[in-house]
This record gives sequence, C-alpha cells and structure tokens, in this order.
Amino acid sequence: MEIKTTLTRTILTVKDCIRVDGGHFVLKLVNVGGVKMVPVSVKVLDRPGPPDGPLEVKGVTAEKCYLHWSHPSHDGGASISHYIIEKRETSRLSWTMVEPKIQAISYKITKLLPGNEYIFRVTAVNKYGVGEPLESEPVIARNPFTTPSAPSTPEASAITRDSIVLTWERPENNGGAEIEGYVLEKRDKDGIRWTKCNKKRLNDLRFRCTGLTEGHSYEFRVSAENAAGVGKPSAPTPYIKACDATYPPGPPEGVGEHVDLPGSVIAAEKLEAPEVELDADLRKMVNVRATATLRLFVTIRGKPEPEANMC
Repeated sequence: MEIKTTLTRTILTVKDCIRVDGGHFVLKLVNVGGVKMVPVSVKVLDRPGPPDGPLEVKGVTAEKCYLHWSHPSHDGGASISHYIIEKRETSRLSWTMVEPKIQAISYKITKLLPGNEYIFRVTAVNKYGVGEPLESEPVIARNPFTTPSAPSTPEASAITRDSIVLTWERPENNGGAEIEGYVLEKRDKDGIRWTKCNKKRLNDLRFRCTGLTEGHSYEFRVSAENAAGVGKPSAPTPYIKACDATYPPGPPEGVGEHVDLPGSVIAAEKLEAPEVELDADLRKMVNVRATATLRLFVTIRGKPEPEANMC
C-alpha cells in the first residue's frame, strides 16, 4: 500500500488488487478532539471464483452421467454470463471440451466410453474473464445394473413349409432394469451362423419366423435386452423341419352356423333299368331232352327287382 498526505487530504493506494482485497473497510480518523470511524465497502472487479462445490456426478451409466454445481460465491463484481464444462480421462493429461457455453448449473454428459474413468471440471465466466475451475472426483463409466438372464427355450408351433411360430417365457432376472425387448435368432442345420428373425425390436413373447426354406431344419434361440445391453441367449431348440403338416386334423370344436338349402327333397328308391348277364353257353343253342327239366341260371339286376318271364 502507498499513503500520500497533503494539508487537505490523504490518499491510500493499493496496487495490483486481487479479488480477496475486496470487502468492508473502516477508515479511522484520530486527533486530540476524538476518534471518527467511517465504513467503506470495496469491490474488486475481477474474474469470478470457482463454482461452489462439490461438483456432483450422479446417474452414472456406461455412456452418460449428470453434473450439478452451484454459482460461485465470488462473481468478480459482475454477473456470471455462462459456464464451461470439460472432461478428462484419468489415463490422459489433456482436457476435452464438452460444452463451451451453458447458463444452467446442471448438465447431461453423453458419449462416454464404457469402463473408462473420468474427471470433470466446470469454470465460471464473466465479462472480466474466465475464472478458476471446480473439479469432480474420478468416476468410472459403468452401469449400476447388468444384462438380463436368458429367457426359456423357445417352443415351436404352427409349423409350415416356410414359417414357424416360436413362444418363450421371460427371464427370471431382468438385471435390475426393465426388459426393453427380445432378439430371436435362427440357424440352419446346414449353416454355422446365427441370424436374426426379427428386424424391429420385439416386445412380445411370441413371434412368427417367416422366410424359411422348405425341407430345411432350423434351431432357434432368444435373448432379452435391457438398458445394459443384450443378455445371454437361451438354450437352442431341437432342430425343427420346415414342412407342412401330414397328420390328419383333430376333431372339430364348437358348432358353426347352419345353411338353408333351396327346394325340397323326396325320399324315394333310386330306379335302375333291368340288366341281365348271360353266360357264353346260353348265347348258343340250348338242347333239352324230352321230359327233362330246363334250368337257366341267369344274373339279373335292377331297382325295383325285375320279374323274369319266358316268352
């Protein structure tokens, strides 16, 4: 400090002021007549101090987390215009910009690398410059839950030459997060690779797998998915041949609606014209001895039964 006094005034000069030089001062005047105390408030205009901590990191998963902090106690004599957020992997020395200009005091960090350890820092900015940063404790990007266990082995039904219906049960353990869907896979007996049956996310416990090749045998397995990812697959089904059913249908169930037939029906014997079958010997001359009996064995047909007469 430098003090200069003249006959009418005293000048106190504090060179190279910094933020901590600000505050409440008391000017004390003393002479033989007494003492006079005058309060003086001094504000040093400067860059802001660090945000008030701690810098909280919450909701950590394998890919994201949430930051929260408080406004600085020392704003440098000017309002805070915005904050700067940076991150650094603990295995590296350099900081990476996350958000260069945010006015809120919370932020969602995304695109983290699963399993990596991070440190975050937040810096306040006013019109006089960039302040000092507030750093977080190291955190590891990992989920607080795991992938779900395997569902039950799928069961096949409604087998045709190009499609099969598969059904299964939910996994016993969802890994601590809600099941978001299932992945159904098939493998041809003649192939080695598993391929997906469903192109879109499958939410039901039943799916008709189409596009099969007639006569080929397939095995199927299903996996459950939650926020942590796709879990282990179920045990595969036995090989199932894609073919139409050859067994007769079962008995009918339920009674259908009747149909009225037009016209009327008369119950009557069906008429058939007389027919006769003659043996080859009868077609020739038949010789009979006098006083002998003539017997002819002839097959006749007709409805009603015809009467036989010799003319």
